[in-house]
Amino acid sequence: MAWRSAYLDANAVIGALERDDGLQFSALLDIAQVADFYTSEITLHEVLVHPLRRGDRNLAAAFSAWFDTGSMLTVVPVSRPVLIRAAELRAGSSMKMPDAIHVASADLSNCDAVVSHDRRLHLPPPLERLDPTPRALDEWLRRT
Repeated sequence: MAWRSAYLDANAVIGALERDDGLQFSALLDIAQVADFYTSEITLHEVLVHPLRRGDRNLAAAFSAWFDTGSMLTVVPVSRPVLIRAAELRAGSSMKMPDAIHVASADLSNCDAVVSHDRRLHLPPPLERLDPTPRALDEWLRRT
């Protein structure tokens, strides 16, 4: 199996840690043995809003812990190069800023794929969108 890298969109992280929507945290841990995972600092903001709004400090702490150093994620800073690439992506599409930052972060991190529920996500080649399911990720990992 070739070593791969995937960018986790905020909705995939939420699904893995908060809902039982197919991509479970244990599946990510298994896949992390043969793939690198990336996400953006903006993902932390996106995943914290609803738990904090509901007063669910435990879930907010779980999300925050996932972004700590030493986790299975490489967290991409929202840097000037990311913002410039995001602006380039937005100029050529109807993407909103958060999506553009996610895609720019994946692109600049040389990821192979973006794991996301969002079927409308505009991705520049060679990035591909993957459904956030263990089966889709397993099939992706098996491709050369």
